[in-house]
Amino acid sequence: MNQVLIFGTGSSAEKVLNNICTGNVDIIGYLDNSVKKQGILFHGVNVFPPEKCIEMEFDYILIASVKYEPITEELSGFGVPKEKILPYFSFRHNDYERYRGIIHIEGMVYDELQMEFEDIEKYIHNIDYEIASKLEKDKIQLPVIKSIDETIDEIIEKKLSISRYGDGEFDQIDGRREGYQEPDFLLSERLKEVLIKPVPGHIVGLADIYGDLSHLDKKYADYFRNVMLKYRQNHYRYIDMDRVYYNAFISRIYSEMKDKSKSKGWFEKTRKIWDGRDVVIVEGAFTRFGAGNTLLDNAGSVKRILCPSEGAFEKYQQILDTCCQFKKNVNLLFILALGPTATVLAYDLAKKGYQAVDIGHFDIEYEWYLRGVKEHKVIIEGKYVNEVAGGNNVTTQYNDEKYINEIINEII
Repeated sequence: MNQVLIFGTGSSAEKVLNNICTGNVDIIGYLDNSVKKQGILFHGVNVFPPEKCIEMEFDYILIASVKYEPITEELSGFGVPKEKILPYFSFRHNDYERYRGIIHIEGMVYDELQMEFEDIEKYIHNIDYEIASKLEKDKIQLPVIKSIDETIDEIIEKKLSISRYGDGEFDQIDGRREGYQEPDFLLSERLKEVLIKPVPGHIVGLADIYGDLSHLDKKYADYFRNVMLKYRQNHYRYIDMDRVYYNAFISRIYSEMKDKSKSKGWFEKTRKIWDGRDVVIVEGAFTRFGAGNTLLDNAGSVKRILCPSEGAFEKYQQILDTCCQFKKNVNLLFILALGPTATVLAYDLAKKGYQAVDIGHFDIEYEWYLRGVKEHKVIIEGKYVNEVAGGNNVTTQYNDEKYINEIINEII
């Protein structure tokens, strides 16, 4: 009987369980990076943090995730031998012999073919939109989205506030969980309001994913093709095709871009937004925007308001009231890194006469840029990274005296 740990407790894990060789496998536990899942039972078996595997005796760890590369690296970092790591979605046919007795091969091959057909479907569904944005076909509806450079330039020149919408914000609108925030009816209604009710001095940024995707790295282009396959019409319900939008990718100018040679210039240009300004950062407790790097070195001053890393909208009124205690002046700038809560906060602060730039994730992009990260996004020690396995497990200790002295309020 093979003693097996399964890494992952999501929908992919259900596929794995459907094809497990039950007569030859004893599932002794599940591993998951989500703190909320650790300590619970999944199919009657305990869910452990990944590092627990160090203390356990097992024959194999079966990775139940399509994003198996970073998980493989994580397990290797714990000292797990490569031959004991079995990614279910690796699609290496010559390795299937290793899986015999663990997984029913025909079921795994079926799942492989199904995913390949889904990839083809993404291309077929999206091809008219990708071509239309190049040929400017009138029959295809595409939102008007300004370039990254145009967006940054206008924020600097006109001191504009910006709220950004990616697929996570539209998930919230439609009642689906986004990485930072459980579905919330009031948040959903507020996100709709920001999209449809313009405010002077405030702009809305959309992710540039509705037409041509050649500016994105292939795996991210494929990811957004899948988003469009499922949710394009949902997005279009709230997007005004007669309105000019700005580019939400101002906060993701490195990791997902195909041409990374432009990133240095974009980082330098974006830093001009807070050049010499009195900056107030409103961020998650473990975000630590600009801490430990040079991103904010050109700011006149920096203060921080710390908020919950997840579910911040529950404290929204307190967060807004705390921000509004600051006296308005032309030198004051709010930098917001607080998930979909920041999208609404930038809008409300703009209505009250403040400049607020929703630019969460920009600091992590800068950290990846400094490290020259290419293929896979990585954990940044001491900072919350929700897109990397284990990146949400951040220590509360952060012994940076400069950062600690900048904290003026904690709304936790």
